[in-house]
Amino acid sequence: MTDRSPSSSSSPTAQFLPDPSAVLEALPDPFFAVDAGWRYTYVNVHAAATMGTTPEALLGRVLWECFPEALDTALNAEYHHVMRTRGVREFDLHYPSLDVWVTVKAFPHADGIAVHFRDVTERRRAEERQGRLLELTRALAGATTEREVLEAALAVGLPALGAYGGLLLRLDETGEALVPLHLAGYEADLRGRWPSIPLAAPFPANEAVRTGSAVFADRERLGGSAALAGELSPRTQALAALPLAQGGQVFGALVLSFDTAQTFPAPQRDFMTSLAGQLAQALGRAWVHTELTRERARLAAVLDQMPAAIWVAEVPSGRMVAGNSAISRILRHPYRPSANLAEYAGYVGFHPDGRRYEAHEWPLARTITTGQPVHEEIEMGRGDGTRGFVSYSSALIHDEEGRPALAVVTGMDVTELRELNATLEARVRERTGELHARHEELAAETAALQAFAHLTERVGRETDPGALTQAAVRVLHGALGEGSTGYYELEGGRWRQRSWDGRMDEQTLEAARAGFPETTPLFAVPAASGGPLFADGWRTSDNELAPHTPEYGALAVHPITVGGRTVGQLAAGLREKEAWSERDRAVFLAVGRALTLAAERADFARQLAAQGAALAASNHELRLLNGELEAFASSVSHDLRAPLRHIQGFAGLLRKALAAGETGRAARFLGLIETGAGNANTLVDELLSFARTVTQELRVADVDLAGVVAGVRADLAPDLTGREVTWRVGELPTVRGDRGLLRLVFANLLSNAVKYTRPREAALIEVCAEREEGAWVLRVRDNGVGFDGAYMDRLFGVFQRLHRADEFEGVGIGLANVKRIVARHGGEVWAEGKPGEGATFFLRLPREEPGVV
Repeated sequence: MTDRSPSSSSSPTAQFLPDPSAVLEALPDPFFAVDAGWRYTYVNVHAAATMGTTPEALLGRVLWECFPEALDTALNAEYHHVMRTRGVREFDLHYPSLDVWVTVKAFPHADGIAVHFRDVTERRRAEERQGRLLELTRALAGATTEREVLEAALAVGLPALGAYGGLLLRLDETGEALVPLHLAGYEADLRGRWPSIPLAAPFPANEAVRTGSAVFADRERLGGSAALAGELSPRTQALAALPLAQGGQVFGALVLSFDTAQTFPAPQRDFMTSLAGQLAQALGRAWVHTELTRERARLAAVLDQMPAAIWVAEVPSGRMVAGNSAISRILRHPYRPSANLAEYAGYVGFHPDGRRYEAHEWPLARTITTGQPVHEEIEMGRGDGTRGFVSYSSALIHDEEGRPALAVVTGMDVTELRELNATLEARVRERTGELHARHEELAAETAALQAFAHLTERVGRETDPGALTQAAVRVLHGALGEGSTGYYELEGGRWRQRSWDGRMDEQTLEAARAGFPETTPLFAVPAASGGPLFADGWRTSDNELAPHTPEYGALAVHPITVGGRTVGQLAAGLREKEAWSERDRAVFLAVGRALTLAAERADFARQLAAQGAALAASNHELRLLNGELEAFASSVSHDLRAPLRHIQGFAGLLRKALAAGETGRAARFLGLIETGAGNANTLVDELLSFARTVTQELRVADVDLAGVVAGVRADLAPDLTGREVTWRVGELPTVRGDRGLLRLVFANLLSNAVKYTRPREAALIEVCAEREEGAWVLRVRDNGVGFDGAYMDRLFGVFQRLHRADEFEGVGIGLANVKRIVARHGGEVWAEGKPGEGATFFLRLPREEPGVV
């Protein structure tokens, strides 16, 4: 090369130009030039260093003599090509012995060529890592299970990073330890030696999980860990632990082991971080895929267990595409996947006149051809040669654009329901005869009770339960001379203190008034055995109540029974004694027995009044029952269809949800279908319950009507969504009655008020009570659609409705039940209303003192 020093330049500015040799020496890459005879004319320091010599030793020598190994590489051909064509060549070359990649640029210079080498190892490695990441992405994309994901990640990741082993760990259910999921390259017994790794242990994987950051450790760091000293393989020269996370939550770690020293440069760390990120995402997808597969299997299994037979067909061809197992259970032959409408003739059904159904007459065929839903009950010829009745409901299923895509029909076996209807009619006739006979029996029993009542009055003994119990606790406390006594009754599953005497600590008194659970042994044992319970050494006993009542040394409980039923319990606690003496036992037993006899006497007196009321109620109900029988029988078949239509409608929605893969909505529709099927059974049960209302025993207790109304309002809250409803609830009394039946009364009245105020933008519902002589008059008023007073005689009839079914839902049982329940409580019900001006329902219930035994 020509020396271009400032003194040799003729340009005025040459003195400011750098020396070309200095520029080439400053290059970080090798550079040399040769003449036409391949003799070195220039070699910079970096080029000479790569050949293990100095520039001075190479100048003037022939390239192929100094570097003979180049004759067997691409350099030979490329250099000769440039020398011959005088064109520029640029290409990449790999040196395996150094594991180095360079970009070689050869270009003409003077009569020879010049060559520039640039180290591109990092670029090529980055490209290789990118390729490996792409390979990993493709491998993970095709993996659908956890095992496939783990195997693919290690199969690609280990060779890409030069790691000899890889281990995948996941947090256990407690979140306090890591457990191995998959490993590769390690000893076979590693999983057995490390079945679980406590998260608190000072291992790199634990640190990565705890901190959420990658941990990179060379041999020096690993060797300095006492915890790893006994576990680290001699082969391991470096280790990387990377956290695995989803949604910002770390769930495990990827551990990579290297048998060569590693400095973990930034590109290598980035590759490992990408590997861990892709692995975490792929695991998440695999877990979701596994869960979805299980969910689909569960949905299919549940669908197959549905009580209704279901057929699904294409529109307009009529080709059946699905059917469930209920078909074979109901029709007693397998599902037949008909190819078209004509093949529907394979099903056997009969018209009421005995004609067989033709293919185009089936409900599903009519829906497909007309587009209209069909609801029809058909007598079917079953596969075993028998016949049965099936109620069919068919409808179209539309796609997202509103076009008919499928048609579905459901079939419910109503054979037993029809038989049940006939049985109910027979039972009503039978029960009518029994009521007549019972009428005579009640008359005789009432005469006997009245005679006993006259005798009791002449004796002049106290029969008021409250007075009896209060007197009993005072007498007992006076006889015992210390401690306290109390009388408890069972209410709402708790034994609550009604009356007491003596000295009780404030904490104990509050607990007694709040009540003790029915299952508390201190009360449960005597209630079950019918005999008294004495507890000596109470303060030191292991009874669950002892720590809360340390003031007592001994306790006793005596059940008060009426007719073999425990109605209350008399309790006494001794403060100064640790055990019951014979005298105190005798006093306690005497008072308990006396109170039991008094309670029996008081209960017997109430029975006398109740029998008279029952006799009158029986006569009244007998007249009502005969009048209701005809409406009852004629309405059963019609009103049972509503739940079936409910099932059919949501079955269509279920099909759409399943087709769209919306498992959440599908599960919800499935629940609604099951609810519809349950409603059909519930309606039958309600009909039977309605028929038995006359004889159902009243479970009389104190009933807080305010609590009843509040509970019903809470149940109705979902029906008020999106509506403006104002409630005005006044002060309501506590009455004596059957809580369940009285709740049914208010459930019917308030649900009717909610239903018939739907057309109003602002609904108003009022509940209040007025006190009369010997009675409470309760009023439920609304500003709904009202009713025509001319039809008052139909308002409380069985299955009687004053509004069309397409305006307001209902079967006409509610108000009939209201009237019957109120009558059984010795009360009466009536209503006032005008069309468009709302309705008011009145209840008159006897007013009795709460807590009467």
